[in-house]
Amino acid sequence: MTRWSLLGFAAFFSLALALLHLGRDAAQDEQEPDIVSAVSEVSEIQLESEIQFESRAKGAIHPSDLYSKLTESPDYWSYSLRSRLLALPPSELLAFLERDELLVRDDARDMIVDLASWCAGALMFAKEKAQASEMGRELVFHDKRVFERMQKAFNGGWCGRFARAPDTYDRMKRLQEVIDLSDLPGQDRYERVMTQVQEAAARNDGSLQAMISSDRADLISVAMYEIVQQRDSSVIADWTTINELSLNQVQSLLPHLRIGLECQQLGRCSARDNPAISAACFNTGLHCSTGTDFYSIMRRSLSPIQFEALMTLMNSVNVYRREHGG
Repeated sequence: MTRWSLLGFAAFFSLALALLHLGRDAAQDEQEPDIVSAVSEVSEIQLESEIQFESRAKGAIHPSDLYSKLTESPDYWSYSLRSRLLALPPSELLAFLERDELLVRDDARDMIVDLASWCAGALMFAKEKAQASEMGRELVFHDKRVFERMQKAFNGGWCGRFARAPDTYDRMKRLQEVIDLSDLPGQDRYERVMTQVQEAAARNDGSLQAMISSDRADLISVAMYEIVQQRDSSVIADWTTINELSLNQVQSLLPHLRIGLECQQLGRCSARDNPAISAACFNTGLHCSTGTDFYSIMRRSLSPIQFEALMTLMNSVNVYRREHGG
């Protein structure tokens, strides 16, 4: 996968920033498509990967115990640890991520990069609202439909709750600057993911396939693209729907694949409790409503063949993980 392609993969999560500027730009006179038009749903299919995962029962854990687990983990944070972090109130989550002992870890910096990109729209929206309020005016957009969509996503989603916490915008900006200025190796998260996948594929020793069993949905999604390119039937048994798509179309599914795999493992699959799905609600290209689960959003937003291909990729990952202890 080229650097340009991977940057496109990362940019999916930052589309909200562009939407903010498009909505405010008075020079934009073209009428936007009807973002609330009804879309026929694909008939209900009980696909294996569509089974709703119940939130995993988690006993109460003292912050100091969680901090110890985070700092002492010898490997990349597990889904369980990340789920505990994301369940914290926004201010507590930021307090953890601001600790120097965590900032030296790839997993902590990756979470900061994710939150900054996933919740960029909500963070900017909160900042704009605060500035407008200080100036005694209402926040307005050129296109009211975009504004209504943004308000709904902000008020009902995880990212909106995160962005409304005191000083979140400034604290996230400082954290991002620390990462950008750091001389620590591998600070570019997306290049690091691409390099890991390409090196594993080049070794041709099963390392690429082993990534499918990891606790890293980002690695898995990019690894699956390599597996599609290699036509690796040891991971994907059914190529019927994937063969209907071009490689570029498969690549466009990678952000959705990552979100789906992450929400399955975290047990958090709605806009209210998952930052990546909450971010999707800022994207006017997706048909989303507050609280809508991942599968409903995908079913409404993708073409039938794209949705089936996405489910094929997710099912393939799930089957491989079960068979190989993931």
